[in-house]
Amino acid sequence: MPYYVRITTDTDGLVNDPKPYPTLAAAMQVAGEPLKTGGATTAWIEDDDGKVCANTDDVKKYCGLI
Repeated sequence: MPYYVRITTDTDGLVNDPKPYPTLAAAMQVAGEPLKTGGATTAWIEDDDGKVCANTDDVKKYCGLI
């Protein structure tokens, strides 16, 4: 199942990454980068059906940010 990264930023609002990631782990790594650099205020992962699979706290924990 593909996974999609969704983030929000202070300047651009909602940003949908159109690229599908093959695993949840791969999507979590991509979502964590803008959180690490301060480029995103929130980040989450959705599956192909639009269901949230990981919220911002999940991404932060996975990436060692909290």
